[in-house]
Amino acid sequence: MKKSVRWHVLGESGITVNETLDRLVPDLPKTPMNFVVVALGGNDTFRVSSPNKWRGGMTKLLTILREKYPNAVILLANTPRVMDFTTLPTTLKMVLWRISHLHHENAKILANEFENVFYYDEAGTPSDDFFADGVHPSPHGYALWSEAMIKSLMRKMKEKLKK
Repeated sequence: MKKSVRWHVLGESGITVNETLDRLVPDLPKTPMNFVVVALGGNDTFRVSSPNKWRGGMTKLLTILREKYPNAVILLANTPRVMDFTTLPTTLKMVLWRISHLHHENAKILANEFENVFYYDEAGTPSDDFFADGVHPSPHGYALWSEAMIKSLMRKMKEKLKK
């Protein structure tokens, strides 16, 4: 069976969740969406956004997405595993890891508060070729990450159907 897929990408390098609300949300497609991926948290971590501020922005974003696309499955990508970054000094990694971990905990809570929202929280230690520059994934890293997220989502959706 052949089925066409239409997709739309909105993104901006270096953007935070609150900047997303201001700059990208107005450009959300008007057509219905079945699936939405949200990958935010890295830039909020590097800018040392407070966990409360990040959670508030994510709550607002998820509320908008749920209202605009009521039947869509929404997948939240994991917050960055800062401790695995190879180019940052240890002390900086420790500080940023704590912030990222708090964003991670908030994302888990938010996924449970919204209908049909799932959080990918199964990221493990990346392979040696995961990073392009010690912080950002390489093309191979992005392929591994996306495949792992989809497998996790499918497993979580099956578990939800069993309940």
